[in-house]
Order: sequence, then C-alpha cells, then structure tokens
Amino acid sequence: MQFNTISIGEFRKENLRNANYYLDDLIITDNIKHVEQFRHPCRINAITFLICASGELNCSINLRDYQISSNGILVNFPENIIQIADANDFKGPILLISRPYLEKLHIDVRKKLISYINLKENPQTKVAPEDITFFQHFYYQMKESIDNNCPERDSIIEGLIISF
Repeated sequence: MQFNTISIGEFRKENLRNANYYLDDLIITDNIKHVEQFRHPCRINAITFLICASGELNCSINLRDYQISSNGILVNFPENIIQIADANDFKGPILLISRPYLEKLHIDVRKKLISYINLKENPQTKVAPEDITFFQHFYYQMKESIDNNCPERDSIIEGLIISF
C-alpha cells in the first residue's frame, strides 16, 4: 500500500495559517486544526514534535492508537505512518524538522540509540508542567528568530535546534 509522503516544502506550498517556516527545513506552529494532510494516513518527511499544553490529540502511528493529553509529548519519525483522528481542542507548540537539516547540523537521532529505540517503541511521553512551559518559551523564541531577518538568524536558529 502506498502512502502520501509530505515534505516541509509541500506544507509551505499550502501556506498554512499561523505557521512559521525556515527554508524547507523547519516548520513551527501552534495550530494543528487546519492541517488536512494529517486526516489521512501519511508519512511526514521530518521529525515531528507535538507538545500538548492543554486539550488532547487522538492519532495513530503505524496502526497503533495514541491519545496525547495535557503535559504530553508525541514524537513521530519520517519512516512512520501517522494519522490524526481528532485534535479539536489540542493546544501547544508543534515543530517539524527535516532530516537533511538535522544531518547538516550533525544531529543523528539514531546515534542516541537508547532514546531513539524508546521513542520508536513508545512515541508518547508525559512531562512535568514546567517542561511544557519551557517548550512554549522555546516555541516563541524560535518563532521570533524565524521572523527576524538579522544577519545572525541562521546561527541563532541552528543553536536553538541543537539545544532543543
């Protein structure tokens, strides 16, 4: 069975509301409701982080169902098949980072083998409320950096991604 693979460039062509793009390598948004591509099973050619500050999200990854609620994080890898069934009251930052961009920054998630295996087997985790606050601050800092056209923008974004 063939599944649609969506790249960051394809998301960019859709010109999603409330989304910030950095080249074809990075998307950050806090609004998942308008992303129709997730309604059907697909692959996303990026590592995806969904950070739930409130509400909940129901999805499946590789035919396994997950429910992410407040203080939950979901990590999805490009080789996975994801489908979001319901995210009507989901609120929180969403970050998509292309694999080529991570490779450019010399970040290979697979080299952190234990974490990678744990996330592949169980892509959802619960964190403390202060961690969610940290991720929200990260989101706003990243958004501001993407919007800012200062000469150091590329270095700032790279540093933020590496620290993330």
